[in-house]
Amino acid sequence: MQADFNRRWDAATTENIADLAGLDWFTTQVRQLYGFAVPGTDYDRPVGTNVPWPAPVLAAASGDVRLPEARATAALSG
Repeated sequence: MQADFNRRWDAATTENIADLAGLDWFTTQVRQLYGFAVPGTDYDRPVGTNVPWPAPVLAAASGDVRLPEARATAALSG
């Protein structure tokens, strides 16, 4: 692995760095991480957009964030 790294490092130029670094693979991974270009996803399918905002989370004056009781119980028991 080190020899392959050294070979790529020595061969790198501003013209070929994207190919040597696997930029296309990296870009695809980041896009999929954030929900874009995910294989099998129908982006034309309608989705629900009527969601509560802000989310139903309670913030105490101290800055602590507490979940509503039903959620907290489920989170602790699961």
